[in-house]
Amino acid sequence: MVEVRYEKLQRAESKIREDGKDLHISGEPGMGKTEFLSHLQSRLESEYAIVKKVVRRQHDINNIARDILHSVRREAPERDSKPN
Repeated sequence: MVEVRYEKLQRAESKIREDGKDLHISGEPGMGKTEFLSHLQSRLESEYAIVKKVVRRQHDINNIARDILHSVRREAPERDSKPN
């Protein structure tokens, strides 16, 4: 089991809670990305809707943007149907 560093976990949580930032994690296999995200998710899941996206080398920017847009549309509350 890879040890999750408390300081990095705190910094990631702060970026999300205080700065409203998305979190992007990358690295070689076996570095502990999945375990890190599991720890972070357990700290945030009561307050945030968490969506994990796996990006592979064959994905291009258009595929990634489309996937994110579809995820946001699925999670967003319906907009008011009345014109402004």
